[in-house]
Amino acid sequence: MVDPPLRLLAAADARLDLASTRASLLEIKPESAFERALLVDCLGLAGAGTGSTARRLVEALVGEQLGDGSWASVPSLRIPDRTCAAPWRETHTGPLYADPDRLFTSATVLGALSRAMGPGGPRLAAPQPSSARSASAACRRSGPTSTR
Repeated sequence: MVDPPLRLLAAADARLDLASTRASLLEIKPESAFERALLVDCLGLAGAGTGSTARRLVEALVGEQLGDGSWASVPSLRIPDRTCAAPWRETHTGPLYADPDRLFTSATVLGALSRAMGPGGPRLAAPQPSSARSASAACRRSGPTSTR
């Protein structure tokens, strides 16, 4: 059975190699809550959303929630100069923007957790949150930042 979000591709007779996709996804070592949340979603779409890797990622995300209910973010949005055709091959291709209010990161995590543990998802058991959560000074709200 094809996952509902992939039905359109199946209807178009697109040939997806989900086994290779799953294998590649399972090799990824996410470095932030944002990346972990995206990986949880991808594993679910690729049919690996109930495996041990997805469970560990969900547990990590629940444990990483900050005291104010958000998740820490790291600068991850780069807007390259429009003349740069392959920004992934170059360094310093444009400013790197942070998520100082942690909105994009928290929305991404909440969506992934909802899909992983809610109706229609693999219904992973909800892990217990960490009792020792606190936002570090670096993760607290600060003005917009940009690094090169």
